[in-house]
Amino acid sequence: MRRVTLRGLFAHRGRLVMSVLAVALSVAFLTGTLMVTDTVTDALDRMTAATAADVTVTARPPADEDPDDSDTVPAGTVAKVRAVPGVADARGVIRSPRVVVLDGHDATVGATSDPSFLGLNWLPTGRHPVRLTAGHEPRGPGEAVIDAGAAAASRVRLGDPLRVVTAGGSFPVTVAGVAALPGVTPDATLIFFDTGTAQARLLGSRDVFTAVEIDAAAGVSHPVLEQRVEAALGAGFRAQTRAEAAKAAADELGELVAFLGGVMVAFAGVALLVSTFLIFNTFSMLVAARTREVGLLRALGADRRQVGRSVLVEALMLGVVGATFGLLAGSGLALGLMAAVDGLGSGASAMSLVLRPHTPVTAYGLGVLVTLWSAYLPARRAARIAPVAALRVAGAPSAGTSRRRTAIGALLLAVGAIASAVAAGAGSGVALTVAVVTGLLAFVVSGPVLARLLIPAVTAAYPRLFGAVGRLSRSNTLRNPRRTGATAAALMIGIAVVGAVAVLASSMDTSVQRRIDATLGADYVVSTTAMEDPPLAPEVAGVVRRVPGVARVTRTKVADVAVSAGGHTEHTWMLGIEPDAGAMAPVRYERGAAADALAPGRIAVGSDYAKEHGVTIGSVVTLTTSAGRTAQLTVGAILAEDRNPAQGRRKEKVGDTSRHGSRPTVGVGTLDRLAPGTPDDTLRVSLEKGAEPRVVAEEIRHAVARYPQLRVRGPAEYKALAGEQINGLLLLVYGLLALTIVIAVLGVVNTLALSVVERIRELGLLRAVGATRAQVRRLVRLESTAIAGYGATLGLVLGLSWGVAAQRVLAAEGVDTLTVPWTTILAVVLGSVVVGRLAAVLPARRAARLDVLRAVAAD
Repeated sequence: MRRVTLRGLFAHRGRLVMSVLAVALSVAFLTGTLMVTDTVTDALDRMTAATAADVTVTARPPADEDPDDSDTVPAGTVAKVRAVPGVADARGVIRSPRVVVLDGHDATVGATSDPSFLGLNWLPTGRHPVRLTAGHEPRGPGEAVIDAGAAAASRVRLGDPLRVVTAGGSFPVTVAGVAALPGVTPDATLIFFDTGTAQARLLGSRDVFTAVEIDAAAGVSHPVLEQRVEAALGAGFRAQTRAEAAKAAADELGELVAFLGGVMVAFAGVALLVSTFLIFNTFSMLVAARTREVGLLRALGADRRQVGRSVLVEALMLGVVGATFGLLAGSGLALGLMAAVDGLGSGASAMSLVLRPHTPVTAYGLGVLVTLWSAYLPARRAARIAPVAALRVAGAPSAGTSRRRTAIGALLLAVGAIASAVAAGAGSGVALTVAVVTGLLAFVVSGPVLARLLIPAVTAAYPRLFGAVGRLSRSNTLRNPRRTGATAAALMIGIAVVGAVAVLASSMDTSVQRRIDATLGADYVVSTTAMEDPPLAPEVAGVVRRVPGVARVTRTKVADVAVSAGGHTEHTWMLGIEPDAGAMAPVRYERGAAADALAPGRIAVGSDYAKEHGVTIGSVVTLTTSAGRTAQLTVGAILAEDRNPAQGRRKEKVGDTSRHGSRPTVGVGTLDRLAPGTPDDTLRVSLEKGAEPRVVAEEIRHAVARYPQLRVRGPAEYKALAGEQINGLLLLVYGLLALTIVIAVLGVVNTLALSVVERIRELGLLRAVGATRAQVRRLVRLESTAIAGYGATLGLVLGLSWGVAAQRVLAAEGVDTLTVPWTTILAVVLGSVVVGRLAAVLPARRAARLDVLRAVAAD
C-alpha cells in the first residue's frame, strides 16, 4: 500500500505542484507575520537592554494613561531620587522625538524617510551606550552631535552649520561631533545637545527633564527599587523597570506591526479557507477517478482502513511539502513586510530576521492540519468503495444535490439575510458578524443547488455564440454540480471580500469628502505632515499673516487633558480655537454658540459626553492638564458629534473616549492659561476678496519653506490626501486578496485538469466524430469561464450585501454615505472572465493534444 500511495502521489505532478502551492501560500501569510513580530520584539529587547536604565521615572499623566511626549518632571526630582536607598546614581534625561534638522541649504538631514530626529541631552556616563566616532561632545548652546547614520546619509561633516526646528522655534548649531549607537538600529536619527541647551530649546524650561534615569546599587533588584522610588516621589510620578520599559517600547512600535500583522493573519485565514476547498475538491475528484483502481485493491485484499489511510498519507505528504515551501515563502514575505515598515521611517532595515521555534512548528502544524482536514471526507468515501466497484466505469458523475443540503442552505441563507437586515437597521456589529459567517456558509452549502439555478443563466449565450461546443460546455459544467460549487466557492470567497472592501472604502471616501466640504471652513490650512513632526513654531502664524492676499489667520491648539464631571474622569485631547474664528472654526454646535463656548472660563463638550455624564449648559467641569494644572470651567455650549471615518492626523490615546466624536473645546486664551507653552496645531487661512488662490497658496508655501515639516493644503488637497490614505489601504488589501484569488485560480486549474483526465475517452470520441483541436480547447475554456462567472456572481452578491451592512454599522462612526463603486464591480466581472480564460490554458492545451486512438481505447 505504501508503494501504491507513492505512485498515486507522483502520478499527477501538475496536481501535486498546484496543491503544494495552495498550502504554501496559505502558510506563508502566517509564518511571515510571526517572523516579523519576533524580529521587531527581538530588536526592541536588544535596544532596551543597550539603552534603558535600571529604573526610569516619568510624570504620571491624568487618568493613569501612557505618558505623552510633552510630559516633564521637575529638575529637583533628580536630587530626591538620589536620596532613595538603593540608588547608585540618577540623572535627568531629555528626549524630544519631534525635532527637524536642516543643513545649510535648508534640506532635511536624516538617514530615513522620516524627517524627525530624536533630540537628547548628552550624558557622559559609563552607562551611556553612545560613543563618539569623531569630534567632541557638545559644549555650549551653539554645538550639537548627530548620529553617524544621519551624517553619512546627508554628507554632514564636523563644523557644518545646521538649523534645528522644534516646537519653540528654530536655532542654529554647528556639528561638534558624530556618534554611533552600537548594537542597535544604525538608521536611528539622533541629535545631542548639552543639557542646558536641550532643556531650553527642546522643553522650553531649564527647570524640567523628560525623565530621570536611575542605576540600581549592587544587590538591589529593579522591582524593589521601583517601589521605593514611587513611594518617595508620590502619586504624580511613575517608575518603570528596564523590563517594563522594553514592553512599553514594544507596544508603541508594535502598533504598526500589529496592524499589518492583523491584516496578514486575517488573509491567512481566508487563504486557508480557499485552500481547504481546493484540496478537498482535488482529493474528491481523485477518489472518484480512481474508483475502479480502489475497487481492484479491495478485491486483492486491501481493507477499508488501508484504503482510507493511503489517501490520508498522500495528504500528509502534500501538507509537509507545502508547509516547507510556505515557510521559505514566509521568510521572503517577512522581508517584504519589514521593507514596508522601514519605508515608514522605523529603521527596520537594520533588524536581522528572527526565526523562533514556534514559527516552523506553526507552519508544519497548520499545513498538515489543513490538508488532512480537507482530505478526511474523500478518504472516508474511498474507504467505502466496495470490491465490486472494479467492474464499474471510473469517474462516473455523482448524483444531483440532496434535499438535506438544500434545506440547510436555505435555513442558513434566511438567518444570514435576517442578520444583515438587523446589522443595517440597528448598526449591530454582532449581527454583521453573524451575517458574514452564515451568509458564507449558506453559499458554500447551497453551491450545488445554486449551480443548477445560475449556470444556465451565466451560460445563456453559449449555444447562440458557440453552437454545439457551447451547449456541450454548459452541460459539462452542470454534470457534477457539487464539483462546480466547490470549485467556484474558492473564487467566490476572494471576490466577496473584494466587493465588501470596495463598497466600504468607496463609502468611506465619499463620507470623508462630504465631511471636508462641511467642516473645513477655510481657504487653506497650514499644518505638519504628521503628528511625529514638530508642531508649528510660534513665529509661523506671523509669517503667514504677512503674506499678500491673506485676510485672516486663525490658530488652533491641542492639549492633553483629563475632563471630570459627575464623578467620572476621561482622558482626551482638548481643542483650543480663537473665539472670533467664525466659519473657519472646525466645530459645529448642537446647542449654544461660539461666543458662549469660547469665552474665558467656558468650555464646550460633545453631545455624547453630555448625555453620558448628565452635563448641560451651565454645568461645571474640572480640567486637569498633563502638567497637573487644574481649573473649573462652565459649559457654555454642546458640540454636535463630528465623527471622522478616516484616521486623524493626531495619534489617539488608549482609553480616549472622544476619539470618534467631538473633543472638548475652549478658547485659545483659556488653553494658554491652563497649558502655557502649548504650540499651535494648525493655522486656518482665509484669503482677501479678489485674491488668486493658487498665487497666494504658492506665496504661503514659499514663506514657510524654512519649516519642511509644514504643508499648505486647501480643500482639494485635503480630499486628495484622504483619498490617498484610503487607496493605500485598498492597495494593501487588494494585494493580499490577489494571492488568495491565485489560490482559487489554482483550484479551477486543478479541477479542469482532473476533469480532462476523467473524460479522456469522451474527448477522444469528440475528436473521432470530427471535433477539431481548436473546438476542444474552446470547450474547456468555456467550462472554465462558466465556473469563474458563477463564482464571481455569488461573490459579488455576497460581497455587496456585506459591504452595505458594514457601511450601515459604521454610519454612526462617520461612514454615513453609501457608495457602490460600479466601476470596480465591472472590473471584477471582467476580471473573472480573464481568470476563467487563464485557468483553462494548460488543461485546454492538454485536452487538445490527446491522441485520438489512445483516448478512445481508454477505460
